[in-house]
Amino acid sequence: MFNSKHKPPKISLTVVAGKKMLGMGFLSKTVTMKQNENGEVSFSSLKDETFYLVGYEWGGPSTVTVTTLNSDEDKQEHSGRKGRLAGAAIGTVLMPGVGTAIGLAAGTGKKTKGKTHSTTNTKTKEVEEETTATIVARNTKTNEMITFGIACTTAIDISLRNFDWSHAQSPNNQAPDMLPSESEKIELLKKYKGLLDEGIISSDEFKEKKKALMKA
Repeated sequence: MFNSKHKPPKISLTVVAGKKMLGMGFLSKTVTMKQNENGEVSFSSLKDETFYLVGYEWGGPSTVTVTTLNSDEDKQEHSGRKGRLAGAAIGTVLMPGVGTAIGLAAGTGKKTKGKTHSTTNTKTKEVEEETTATIVARNTKTNEMITFGIACTTAIDISLRNFDWSHAQSPNNQAPDMLPSESEKIELLKKYKGLLDEGIISSDEFKEKKKALMKA
């Protein structure tokens, strides 16, 4: 439950895997997830359906080193041509015809070559990159589980932790590899295979989950 003084959380997520489970089109990239005061979550891509958040896993932040090169140029140029038009105008007023020629000659100055100074600055900094996080939600009506991957950063992780995850501790949301039903094991194995095909989990992780599932 949320404090009535605070608005229920809402966030826009970039989905990198499991778009079909969220009813998203192939070209769709983002989905809005918001939670009501009862802890039920809705997705902008799934109308008239609500879910409980029952699982979230993220490996933590990852950074990359970015190097940038900035070049600054300082160009100086001096020319005596600035007085040409002024000289011509004054000469024309005083002595039409001849004065113009005199004015033009008087306005001509010596041109100096410009000098350019170039400085290159190198800056290196650590930048956080997006990594994949996994979210599992259970349909409040059908109890069907959906699993999808999102692009996650520290800022997104903080926002997600503001959601109500208390239903993850519910007896109805046991860890997948602890469910005793054989039919459920088969369904879970299919989901694990789907996660493997979509790149959410590695082949080694799939093998470990499959081994644990068969022993349960």
